[in-house]
Amino acid sequence: MITVLVEDMVCQSCVNAVTKELMKINGVESVKANANTGQVTIETARRSKVDIAYVEDAIHRAGYTMVL
Repeated sequence: MITVLVEDMVCQSCVNAVTKELMKINGVESVKANANTGQVTIETARRSKVDIAYVEDAIHRAGYTMVL
């Protein structure tokens, strides 16, 4: 499981955009994003290692910034 914060993700449309991009990453099984807190939790497949750089890139493609 990976948990990150996303800057300016404040509405359901934002959540949908971030979720859509993250689900494109190989090994990601589910994404739970909360517009109220900006928190995104990513569940990965068993034995799958998802590089945090891929996560940051997907969030950027959705138009947002991951807070480190």
